[in-house]
Amino acid sequence: MKPAYEHVEFGEDCSVRVYHQRLPRIPFEWHHHPEYELTLTMNSHGKRYIGDSVDDYQAEDLVLVPPGFAAYVVVEPVDRAVAAASRHRHLVRWRLGAAHGRLLPRI
Repeated sequence: MKPAYEHVEFGEDCSVRVYHQRLPRIPFEWHHHPEYELTLTMNSHGKRYIGDSVDDYQAEDLVLVPPGFAAYVVVEPVDRAVAAASRHRHLVRWRLGAAHGRLLPRI
């Protein structure tokens, strides 16, 4: 299966996007993009695929995905004790500053 290219929109003169998603189902698809991606996934567990690495993950999972790496997460069915609505993730994507090759995002 070939990963889909995910286009990340940035505002003019901006190099970082921040998302907070609280969803009954965390949608992860096999994808890649040229930006760095830092993701904190909470109140879920399953398998994480990044490049050719496959690992189990638990609640409060923090992962950094380098640019161009394909990534995908399989979320296991939620325990009854943890409501599906409490699943959420914080996601930060950034790109290198075009003018100076900066690694850190401009905020």
